[in-house]
Amino acid sequence: MELQDTVKQALNALYHHEDDSVRIQADRWPQDFQRTIDAWQVADNLLHDAGGNIETLIFCSQTLRGKVQRDFEELPSEAFRPLRDSLNVLRAFASWLRLRHGIPASTLASHVLVHTALAGLNSEIPLEASVNVISELIHYTGAGNSDAPNSSVAPQVMSLKVQLRDDSKDEEDVKTIAQLFADMGDSYVELIATGSEESMLLVHALLDLTSHPDFDIASMTFNFWHSLQVKLIGRDSYLSSGDEASTEAERNQRMQLFCSSYESLVMLVSGFSIPKIIKTFQRRISRTSNKLDRAVAGCGNGENIEWRPAEAVLFCIRAVSDYVSVVEAEVMPQVLSLLPKLPQQPQLLQTVCLTIGAYSRWLDSSAFGLPILPLILDILMVGMKKSEDSAAAAALAFRHICDDCRKKLRGFLDGLFLLCHGAVIEGNDFKVPAEDSLHLVEALRYVNHPEAVADAIQRLWPIFEAIFNNHAGQMRTMESLCRACNYAVRTCGRFMGVTIGVILEKIQGLYQNHQPCFLYLSSEVIKIFGPDPSCANYLKNLIEALFSHTTCLLTKIQDFTIRPDVADDCFLLASRCIRYCPHIFIPSSVDCAMIGITVQHREATNSILTILSDIFDLAKSNTGEQFLPIRGSMIVPRGANVTRILVASITGALPSSRLETITYALLSLTRAYGIKALEWANESMSLIPSTALTEVERSRVLQALSEVAFGADINSLSVPIELSDVCCCNTTVQEIVQGALRPLDLNMAAVS
Repeated sequence: MELQDTVKQALNALYHHEDDSVRIQADRWPQDFQRTIDAWQVADNLLHDAGGNIETLIFCSQTLRGKVQRDFEELPSEAFRPLRDSLNVLRAFASWLRLRHGIPASTLASHVLVHTALAGLNSEIPLEASVNVISELIHYTGAGNSDAPNSSVAPQVMSLKVQLRDDSKDEEDVKTIAQLFADMGDSYVELIATGSEESMLLVHALLDLTSHPDFDIASMTFNFWHSLQVKLIGRDSYLSSGDEASTEAERNQRMQLFCSSYESLVMLVSGFSIPKIIKTFQRRISRTSNKLDRAVAGCGNGENIEWRPAEAVLFCIRAVSDYVSVVEAEVMPQVLSLLPKLPQQPQLLQTVCLTIGAYSRWLDSSAFGLPILPLILDILMVGMKKSEDSAAAAALAFRHICDDCRKKLRGFLDGLFLLCHGAVIEGNDFKVPAEDSLHLVEALRYVNHPEAVADAIQRLWPIFEAIFNNHAGQMRTMESLCRACNYAVRTCGRFMGVTIGVILEKIQGLYQNHQPCFLYLSSEVIKIFGPDPSCANYLKNLIEALFSHTTCLLTKIQDFTIRPDVADDCFLLASRCIRYCPHIFIPSSVDCAMIGITVQHREATNSILTILSDIFDLAKSNTGEQFLPIRGSMIVPRGANVTRILVASITGALPSSRLETITYALLSLTRAYGIKALEWANESMSLIPSTALTEVERSRVLQALSEVAFGADINSLSVPIELSDVCCCNTTVQEIVQGALRPLDLNMAAVS
């Protein structure tokens, strides 16, 4: 019990503690715990703990899966049955996934799990488990595979039809069964479209399901009816019919066959509650508008203003915004014209601003939108000055309006710029907090004309600069501002002119806060301006400054663990330098990459391996040949250690999910350096003891690398995967291999 509590405490610290050092320590303890024999029982107990949270359940599930894969020999034989009982759900889930991986249909049809699941549809075992298996089976047989299991699945599912109308059935069970029918329709739509007698039985069942009084259940079939319509109308469905006349005859025959079904469908749909709501919507919202009018009149102008009825009405109007047609022209103009007449009470003003934002699409599409827009912007201006809550709502509404009504705002640009300037610079009347002023800045991203965006950015630069200066330490603010700049760079390109230099100068000076978004913005600049020789010196100074700061941050693997986002964007920038302007590549990035290859963070690892692969593949680029001597000066002295770290990554230092990326980097290195790379690989492989890797297995790996060095296709090579399987077969072997290769040791002496 004490150990279980320790696991819970460690996971709580890992996911929720504010101190980075505590989280790192908490991350290390569960990894060590997973290697102990006690992990079997503790994980099993916690999985059966009714009060366990999702983080604990996921950790324990992963622990048991890893123990079964690598440490199964630790268990005594009498523990096999209890373990199997504990893993029933996991085994079932794995079985469902494996249905898509080449199991012959004939084998699948007779498989005991299929029979068990089919029997479970009408038994006392949990219905959901059986339905999930059958659902996966339906998807499998509907994905172009043989329909061998179909003959047993369809009758069993059809037998459940009566339960859809059984009032004694649990509501969730009925929905689960309904989903099975919907899955059959979606997966077998091509078969159904042929109009066979068996398929029409399913069509009638789905039609019955569409008539179910519960809309959630009925709506499950809507996708099927749409897909079937596409199949019946599309000409591709009749290609096998032969000539044009035969195709048209077959099409007409099928259309006639399904005509009655679709006529019934139309009759059913006309009876649904949602169309009724649509029919009566105008009448109801008109009454709501009248209530708002009365509420406005009742607010008065005295000190004791009763504004709550008006807020309640606005709340209702905002709640139904998704159901209001963009062409509605009777009620919404009245509603929006009443908004300026409401009192400027802070809470009411917040609701007014949120309502405006909810109807931004209506403002764009309606002919009444443009005349009302000046009033709307005036309301938002007041909202930004009234209180922080109303200012936040106004900023969000402003963003929605700029997104949806961009074409209507051309005549309001000067006012909008002043609005942004006032909202983001401290010491004014606006109440917009820093995090909500982001909506104002992001709103200006919704223009796609290069010259217009370039002009806007130039005029907006004082606003951007104020945000940079006042909120440089706030990550979310900087990320949002950099997104706006990224958009400008991608949209304007060379139209940016001198503004791009000013932006880069600013982020270079502010990078002392180590915001990764500055690195990403720089990588976007490299894509556009990197190939331009006139920008070479300026960009070289920028990249050198950014890398000198970043490499000082990332001096050991723990630094990569603490700042994976910085590592990710740093090596994305380095990779783009290699691709777009290899003449300004920074050699120190190779040493930094070697330190961080084995960081346990997917995006950071991928960025590091990608930059290494780009360096190795430099000769493949149009201008890469001239830089090969520079590459050689960086890689050759480090080649043995780079190879050793990559081999260690393949053999367990990194998760198997990253195997493809690691393998490509190793094979690219081998292809680039040929015989020399084979020597490095031989040195690394010789470090692995024969107790973990036999001589035959070692020879197979070296032979495969030799073939790559002499021109074999690297994309079809499977030997590194086999090497990973051998060296990761269990914890003991993996620890032996990692202890021999020592991936964190960057200066390991070469084997003589």
